[in-house]
Amino acid sequence: MDDIFLLGLERNPAHEGQNPNCKTPWNIAAVNRRWKQISLSYRRLWTNIEIPDSHTCDEVGGLCVVQFPIIRCYRQLERSRSLPLNVDTLSLCCECNQSVVRIAATQCRRWESFKFNLGIDECFNEVDFGKLFPHYVDLSGLKFLEYNSRDDFRISLPFDCTSCCWRECCAAQS
Repeated sequence: MDDIFLLGLERNPAHEGQNPNCKTPWNIAAVNRRWKQISLSYRRLWTNIEIPDSHTCDEVGGLCVVQFPIIRCYRQLERSRSLPLNVDTLSLCCECNQSVVRIAATQCRRWESFKFNLGIDECFNEVDFGKLFPHYVDLSGLKFLEYNSRDDFRISLPFDCTSCCWRECCAAQS
């Protein structure tokens, strides 16, 4: 059954740039108690963290009251335990999406792949991006990095090291 559930996580080539199956673990867990039990015990189902561009904040007093992306990120980090993570960021304009990246970045040593769009939206830039990460970033597990940027932004991370001062790296590029 586990392998069948994993088929739901495969990328669909017809939806280039997006993973239409990012909600697969959540949908499987919602079917019935048995499927929920299986999905919660199968850590690999929870290793794909996607920060979508479809989140719309519903603000009350300047704070978003729609906390689903944040709660889901915490739960996925917990349920995937120590397995490598795939993080895909489609937009960072929304404060909630930035919070999700901050949460996921606490486990950046587990990141196996990281995709992000930077500077495509006018509301976010390289310096802001660096602030989403802890001061020292451990990307020792990173095998794949893909990013798009409006500007000529280059990341000069020494991928053979186990930690790097991300903020200084981003500041040096600006």
